[in-house]
Amino acid sequence: MKILLATSEAAPFIKTGGLGDVAAALPKALAETPNTEVYVFLPYYKAIKDNPEFEIEYITNFTVPLSWRNVYAGLFRAVSKRKKLQYYFIDNEYYFYRDGCYGHYDDGERFAFYSKAILEALQYLDWYPDVIHANDWQTAMVPVFLRAHYMNVAKYQPIRTLFTIHNMEYQGRFPDEFVDEVLGLPEDWKGTMHFDNCTNLMKAAILVSDRVSTVSHTYAFEIQNPYFAHGLHDVLRQHSYKLNGVVNGIDLDEFMAHARAAEAACSEDAIDNPAINLAAFLYDNYLKGRNKFSFLTPRRGRVLGLWIEQLVAESLGKEGQGILPSIEIDSLLLTEDPGDRSIIMYQTQTDLWDERRNFEMSLAYIDNAVPRLNYRIESVYELAEHFVMWEYAIAMCGYLMGVCPFDQPDVASAKAEVLAILEHGQPEAAFTEVFTESVDMGRVEVSYAAMFEGCEDLHETLYALLSSLQPGDFFALNAFLPFTGEGRREAIEQVRHGVAEAFGVSSCLEVGPRYLHSTGQLQKGGPNMGVFLILSADELKDIPLPEGCPAASLGDLAKAQAAGDLVTLAKRGRRCVHLHLPDNSGVTLRQLAQVIDDVIADILTDRALAEAAAAEEDEAEATAVVETVEGAGAVEAAEGAEVAEVVEAEVVAVADIAEAEAIAASEEAPGEPPIG
Repeated sequence: MKILLATSEAAPFIKTGGLGDVAAALPKALAETPNTEVYVFLPYYKAIKDNPEFEIEYITNFTVPLSWRNVYAGLFRAVSKRKKLQYYFIDNEYYFYRDGCYGHYDDGERFAFYSKAILEALQYLDWYPDVIHANDWQTAMVPVFLRAHYMNVAKYQPIRTLFTIHNMEYQGRFPDEFVDEVLGLPEDWKGTMHFDNCTNLMKAAILVSDRVSTVSHTYAFEIQNPYFAHGLHDVLRQHSYKLNGVVNGIDLDEFMAHARAAEAACSEDAIDNPAINLAAFLYDNYLKGRNKFSFLTPRRGRVLGLWIEQLVAESLGKEGQGILPSIEIDSLLLTEDPGDRSIIMYQTQTDLWDERRNFEMSLAYIDNAVPRLNYRIESVYELAEHFVMWEYAIAMCGYLMGVCPFDQPDVASAKAEVLAILEHGQPEAAFTEVFTESVDMGRVEVSYAAMFEGCEDLHETLYALLSSLQPGDFFALNAFLPFTGEGRREAIEQVRHGVAEAFGVSSCLEVGPRYLHSTGQLQKGGPNMGVFLILSADELKDIPLPEGCPAASLGDLAKAQAAGDLVTLAKRGRRCVHLHLPDNSGVTLRQLAQVIDDVIADILTDRALAEAAAAEEDEAEATAVVETVEGAGAVEAAEGAEVAEVVEAEVVAVADIAEAEAIAASEEAPGEPPIG
């Protein structure tokens, strides 16, 4: 089989994101299969042309017809001994001898030229593939041009096309006149190209390609949903018969080479050992009372954060100790140093300039007093290095903290509680109530730890739970709910960040039941500094389990796991509440978020009133003290005046007595001569 892979980037020549890794690993794997030839086409960017490490040879040049233009194209090839895998480059210095791959004012014209040039080059190579594999909007015009301009050429007619969507957000949208001015397509192609008041290259590729794929089975399902499809959900649903999800692969040999190099560095007794540096950062901050860290990264890197969260929480959260990792997406919560956490920041490679800029701007508002450790990952292969570094570092932290990082003693206890509930039935809720005032959306079942005994309604229960948050605590939202679907994730995040912002605490959003084996260990075995709201719900479409399973359905199992988590946390004196909702729809979760917002508002109002009353009381006490002091002064002044009058009278009396005695003495001695 002959395969042509058309891409706008491929490592090691040029890479800005995940596409570059895939376009490097996939051709190599395909070429290793029997009877397969792979040609990879790339633009001859400035960064490739000026790099002396690449040995690239000139093949030929030709003219590409592009609407009313006839444009020069050079064809170059990377020198290689591998006959089954070749890299070709389309040259035009006006279009490609620039800094960067993307973000230029004429990107549409640049990549339209590139797509047309690929098809023209086949005639000069006298090589015609069985399959052309185009990737993202930059090469979306390859299958379109093939169908529009080359089907009358016999050697092109058997070619089949596969279009892969790596990033649904960027679709190649241009004004309608782009079809005539740049693409030069026939009039009857305008309907194929038009979408939502513009020309949409991705939409056209979906329509004309023989097969469409994306980077995973999950993503193939998600992009048929309006939230993920950025407008193309109906198009994808109509063509779902040819849509498949294929998980991206990597070159395992290179991945393991990076892991071995990292293991050598992390096992060395050296000052630049990366694991020692990470362990020292975590442990030093732990000793200073910063027993939490916020993990900050662009959206692309948050999957790594989930792995780090599990490793750190499960390994160190035991015997009343622990370090809490929090995958934070709102850096504005760190504009003032809370004093109880540090920051670990990962910058990842991304081809989305707005995502990159948004992340950089968010970092600018963080208080510089918060300790920070920065990392950068340029490729998927560097992940292997960070996996090894974190594993070594957390083992070192466990040693320093005096805990064994290789067990999970509190996870087993939660499992035992769940099995007991499945055997003996769900524990009875403290109460149930219709939790919405304006419309009856069903009853919520409320259960809680013994410390909240006596709470009789949802508002009172949530008020008691959230008002127990103190500086140094953290809030965990343990949700046994689906996170996909319109409005669900947004509502849950609203609750999480609403609590964190209102009370100035770290927050975690945990997905049940996954978290039971990660942060669940820290929640139960770590320090008692957590406040837990556990959410579960009746399934909109429950899935029955085979006969003989402990639970009748997946919904029953999730509810039992949530109830078991409450029991386990409560036995350890944790502040926890479990809400079982009537359903898990986005509208129900949004209503719950509003209820919690109202509770938060009431708590803050009551605290403000209490502070104002305390201030008034302090002011009244201060006024009373001043009046008392002033009154005492007046009394002292009056008493002082009376004493002065008495003293003065006594002085006068003494003077009178002395004068009288002197007169008497002079009368008793008349014969004495006068003095002087």
